[in-house]
Amino acid sequence: PTSSLINISSLMVCGRLFFFSALWMIHTSSLFLGSAPSRVAARTTLGDKSALSRRDFVCFTAALSVAARPASAISTFPPPALGTFRLYLCRHGETEYNRLRLAQGARVDQDLNPTGLLQAQALAKLFRNEPLAAVYSSTLKRAVRTADAVHSEARGPGTAAVRRATTPLLGEIDFGALDGTANAEQAIQATVARWARGDLSARVGADGESGSDVVGRVRGALELIATDLSSAESLGSPGSSVSGPSVVAVAHSAYLRQVLAVACGLPLAVTLALDQRNCCVDVLDVPLEVGGRRKATLLAANRIDHLDGLVSRRHDKAVSALQDSVAMAASAYTSLGF
Repeated sequence: PTSSLINISSLMVCGRLFFFSALWMIHTSSLFLGSAPSRVAARTTLGDKSALSRRDFVCFTAALSVAARPASAISTFPPPALGTFRLYLCRHGETEYNRLRLAQGARVDQDLNPTGLLQAQALAKLFRNEPLAAVYSSTLKRAVRTADAVHSEARGPGTAAVRRATTPLLGEIDFGALDGTANAEQAIQATVARWARGDLSARVGADGESGSDVVGRVRGALELIATDLSSAESLGSPGSSVSGPSVVAVAHSAYLRQVLAVACGLPLAVTLALDQRNCCVDVLDVPLEVGGRRKATLLAANRIDHLDGLVSRRHDKAVSALQDSVAMAASAYTSLGF
């Protein structure tokens, strides 16, 4: 019995050493998974132990520890359940400001560059065979042009037409005086990191939006889409009686991370580590009763496997698949009450 206790004790010690070693490796590697802004935010939030609660830390590290699985077509996801709708969140195609790495918030209304137009066409092809009730976008040119490309290829459920709508609720965050400037990433992400720590009164660039402003817009956008879909006309054909409707919403990178946090009940410190590339796709199943206690289920994030040759090599399919797994694990751990 004594030797058995010693063996159990030794196993526990080794297990703890392995666990904390794994957490350190996960933490270190996570800083290199995302874009420069997400790496800055991860360092800012994770570098300060007081920035994350135990739930945030468990959710973040567990999510990043999940092995990557092969990317698959969006049609392979099970249909959304009744009482929910499938929300395909997409970022707009590339602009010259993106290429030049200039801050591009609500005050900058750039159109797509040639690469961005090709990315929008590739995104449209992805949804060509997916029955959609509606295509939404912000009112900014880069999102409108991308959503128009998707809408031009889209088909509705049954014989229903695909609705096309724009709303400023889906617009990018207002970066204030930082909009249009170079080397603004660190200042912007420092403010977003304060939001992750609970200070939603902080404003970007002093005269930009606060965290409360952005969260209000996100909730407004989700409620708008849910209200539209609740009407009998929006639900489409009789086939919708066995599953929920699907919609596409084209928005912007910084804003999309806020949507993932608010809709899924995830800590912002987690969603900041999820990259959002041009014309990427996030897949969520959202309750039609947005204001209720139920949270959205995050099925995939930053899917870019439809953009062969149109994204930087450092963001290839393997990275997309890993971030996909991060998204699912983060959602699963949140639903378990961590």
